Amino acid sequence: KQNLAGARAAEAAAIKAFDKLMDTLVKAYDEMSESYDTKQEGLGGNDDDLSAKKEQLAEAKAQKASDEEFLAKLLVMCEEKTKEYNERKALRANEDAAVAEAVSILNSDEAFAAFGKTDATSTGATGFLQLRSRRVRVHMHSASPIKAKMINVLKQVKTPRAQKILALVQAENPFEKVLGEIEKMLKLMEEEGKQDKENLDWCNAEREENHANLDDKINQIDTLNQEIEELTTTIEDPETGLKAQIKQTEESLVACVNSQKTETKERTAANLLYQQDIKNLVAAEDILAKAIKALRKYYDKLEERMAGYELLQKEDPQAPDTWGNYEGQSSKGGDAIEMLEFILEETKKE
Repeated sequence: KQNLAGARAAEAAAIKAFDKLMDTLVKAYDEMSESYDTKQEGLGGNDDDLSAKKEQLAEAKAQKASDEEFLAKLLVMCEEKTKEYNERKALRANEDAAVAEAVSILNSDEAFAAFGKTDATSTGATGFLQLRSRRVRVHMHSASPIKAKMINVLKQVKTPRAQKILALVQAENPFEKVLGEIEKMLKLMEEEGKQDKENLDWCNAEREENHANLDDKINQIDTLNQEIEELTTTIEDPETGLKAQIKQTEESLVACVNSQKTETKERTAANLLYQQDIKNLVAAEDILAKAIKALRKYYDKLEERMAGYELLQKEDPQAPDTWGNYEGQSSKGGDAIEMLEFILEETKKE
């Protein structure tokens, strides 16, 4: 009973230790499972962020390509406009010079002297200068040198307006109308100059704005590339990346489960051996107890016989010693019983 109580206490302590170990392992398993779920959520969030960043990068690259294409077209257009503007500016300068020279010719003393001697330039609504009411007829060829000079100057300017003035002069139209056309041309040229300046300013502003937008897009692409590299490092780093952490957690979980299975199997096998050992010990105790009981029963009868023999010797002193003498057998039997009792005691201790 003492041996059984000790075995039960040892088994209870082992079960308690096993339960405590199982609690610790279950808690560790729960913590690892929670950490694994958290890592999976973080990995999913990082995958979503990475996908969004890649989409933004693709959109930014497409927008950059579109902006670069537009900028290339705009640069070509601005270059053409600049060239056209310079050509028109040069033509306008030549035209201004021609008109100024024509005006100076018309305002010269020679012109006034010549105009005063012709009917077309001195009388009526088309006269430059009305000297008197009397009409003086002079041959038209007197003004021809000035007219020829103006025609030569205007022929050198290859612009539509200069050609129009040239046509008016050659058609011998009144000079008042010619001067009016010249003034209109000057105003129109000034307005065109302003419009060209506005177009040039607009082209320059558009070019600066597109350059600024291009720089912004390049900076955004660099930022997105840096963020993608950081996210990729966070996920793919072989030592501290999320995938590496998840792999370590999974390996730890597998090792923990295998350890639990191995320890459970070992403890189950040990428990079965223990149960078998207890069974064998109990059977040995029963056998030893039965053997001791049988021997005691026999030797108790033997002692009774010995007691009867001693009584017979008292009654018949002449009886031989060898008859009914069981003293040696009783002594050896007692030794055997003591040995069996010792074995039974040791079995109980075991």
